Amino acid sequence: MENSSVKQYRTMLTRTVEPFFGVSAISDVTSVQIERWVQWMISHRGYKPTTIRFRFSILMSVFSWAMEHGLADTNPCKPVELPVSRSRTHRDQRAEVHIPSTETVLSVIAAAPERYRCMLWLMAGCGLRLGETMGLGRDRISFTERLITVDRQVACDRDTGSGRYGSMRLRHVKWREDGEQGRRVPLPDVVALALRRHLRDHSLGVRRNCCSATRRAQACSTRTTGTGGSGAPHSPQPASLTSSRTVSGTSTPHPC
Repeated sequence: MENSSVKQYRTMLTRTVEPFFGVSAISDVTSVQIERWVQWMISHRGYKPTTIRFRFSILMSVFSWAMEHGLADTNPCKPVELPVSRSRTHRDQRAEVHIPSTETVLSVIAAAPERYRCMLWLMAGCGLRLGETMGLGRDRISFTERLITVDRQVACDRDTGSGRYGSMRLRHVKWREDGEQGRRVPLPDVVALALRRHLRDHSLGVRRNCCSATRRAQACSTRTTGTGGSGAPHSPQPASLTSSRTVSGTSTPHPC
């Protein structure tokens, strides 16, 4: 489990579960108490239906685990009905997927700053998420095989900074363990062209994050790898798309 998830669950426990249930034994909790807990979150905490649903799902998982380990006979959460959010009602009524036209996608890319267009090509043409796009390095791209390996992302981590979400760092893709092979994504010719153009035009820029999406991500990634201060870095970072030695067609070619 991710560190950020552990901290999130602990926060929910101390702020939402313990104030209501106190020191009650897990085997003594009833469905009526769960219903009162849901109403308490509405009246005393002012939580929205989506927030209540998230906390409820975590507590339901806790009771399921307790049943598997002989700590509870039933799951008191199962009979409880939750308030439905307006957004969920809207999604249930209109479950249509609106896919933008090619013209719309091209218009968005054309309107973006030139330095960031490569990111939009990767998201639109390869299905990468924003954090995955920012974490993509030159060594994860094979122009000869026309494939991209997606195994890293730029993400918030509460262990690397203060604030609600902590700071941002380059890390393995969520739900995958360190060292686990990521997914391999086909690289269309039009996206490959955009990547080569980005490598050519921005080879001497900031060296840390793919496409240098935000200065904040760049700075936080540098801090967390230890390269911003004295001493050796905590962990070596592979060359990114903005590294001068990885520019396709200029400088030292990178093997694919």
